[in-house]
Amino acid sequence: MIKTLQEIQSSIASGEITAITLDTSIVDAQQKNLEHGLLRRLSQFKGSDTKVLLPDVVLREIESHLLNDAEETLTAVRRANSLISRRWQHASAGPFAEATNNVLSVTAASVVKSRLEAFCAASDVVTIKAEMYVKTGDVIRRYFTSKPPFDTKESKKHEFPDAFALLTLEAWAAQNNTHVLVVTQDGDWKSYCAESECLIALDNLSIVLGCFQRETARYACQRMLELYEEGDPLDLKAKLLDEVRNRWYDIIDININAYSQFQYTGEGLEIEFADLTIETNDKSIIVPVEYGDDHVVASLQVRASAEITCHFLFDKWDSIDCEYTPMGTGFAIRKEELCLSALVTLEGDLPNKMKVVEIEILPESFYLEFGEIEPSWMTHPDNH
Repeated sequence: MIKTLQEIQSSIASGEITAITLDTSIVDAQQKNLEHGLLRRLSQFKGSDTKVLLPDVVLREIESHLLNDAEETLTAVRRANSLISRRWQHASAGPFAEATNNVLSVTAASVVKSRLEAFCAASDVVTIKAEMYVKTGDVIRRYFTSKPPFDTKESKKHEFPDAFALLTLEAWAAQNNTHVLVVTQDGDWKSYCAESECLIALDNLSIVLGCFQRETARYACQRMLELYEEGDPLDLKAKLLDEVRNRWYDIIDININAYSQFQYTGEGLEIEFADLTIETNDKSIIVPVEYGDDHVVASLQVRASAEITCHFLFDKWDSIDCEYTPMGTGFAIRKEELCLSALVTLEGDLPNKMKVVEIEILPESFYLEFGEIEPSWMTHPDNH
């Protein structure tokens, strides 16, 4: 089923849409940050008439992705612990070793289990099991007739989990005589929902959450932009820029593509933010994602002017000694306009008298092309 945003808002108001769900692609896009950001805002539905659904197949996929991350982290901690013990022959190594030992005292599985349980409890997630709603024969028929979510490509066997999840959601919606908003960035999910009588797909969690907010929340968001244009008495720009400068290393993931005659590894990033722009002429940049009697949380898109410095370590293979020979270090600099999203919490007498009380920059990944890179002694020979 395909609906416009206005139709979706009307369906929510009339009680035609009473549930929301999301797939693994949305959780991954939020860098699996269950405790903060947009995923945390699902907790507003606890105790309401709107249910948060998760098919058991999706829940297991999320658990698997979280487990991979947790195990990678523990491996990195073990390596760091070993390096501290061997290389830091100093009293200050004690507190670091103690901290890493505390981390290593838990298992990846227990951490993931605790996080998922807390997330599901906070949002009162309803887990729906495929075995109660889906017949295997229905999935097989879709597979061999290449119906969504199955495609004609050779890798379509990997879409079996998607098929079970979507058929589970549709059967649940039909049984409960309701429609479900499906938040997904997956093209196969979107194709399935387009043909469904009960499922409506949108790919932006901020917009989906915005559909559930009242007109007062929307007006408060637009009033915030108006105040920004009138001289920014809320000090919005400065607070956003401070948060970006102070937290970029936690929330910005930069993937680098470059080429060199030498083998290279990235040795760290530095980002300096010169300015930040809010395009107030585009009213779609701000969406309310949570609303209460004395507060509103808005998702706001901004553009940050950044100078990004990437440091490299170079090596070259020595075919005689059969080992890599260090070739020095170097760096490359790029100036970029980074599109970021932030959650801005407003409190007070909305929308007449309000103040910004909290800002949270949402996780974002970027791909940067640095072109050809070389060691500093080749790029700047006069300095060596």
